[in-house]
Amino acid sequence: MRQPPRIPRLMSVITFLPLLFPRISSFTGRCPTVNHHSSRLSSAAPLLSEITEKRSKILPKGFIEGPPIETKPQYEDIHGPLGALLDNVFLIVFRSKMAEKIGVDSDLPADDYQGLMDLTAAMNARFSDREQVQNIAQNVLRESFV
Repeated sequence: MRQPPRIPRLMSVITFLPLLFPRISSFTGRCPTVNHHSSRLSSAAPLLSEITEKRSKILPKGFIEGPPIETKPQYEDIHGPLGALLDNVFLIVFRSKMAEKIGVDSDLPADDYQGLMDLTAAMNARFSDREQVQNIAQNVLRESFV
């Protein structure tokens, strides 16, 4: 079976590019009929740069807009299949074992998740070797279930 020539296929793709990307100026100048259609399309849709400009006024550079605050879950109402009480017990046991291994503990209550994050930050600051950090975390997990 014979393959169609690549040059005609490439030319047909180039011909349809202005229809797909009406805002690209290097393409819209080649075909007057496309200019007419693209002007109708472009007036309805905002430019990506316009959207980016609006967002950059609100958000610092390098940040993107997240989901609406109304969709934020209520974390206090979320628990594992065994219930919130056992989740707190596991959190307290895991955190106490981790504090033993690291040698420091957070000032936050034992069932506070942020306290566990403080311990994690302390572990990463204290031990620079990634394998050592992984071994400590694995040993904590093993000892939590023994």
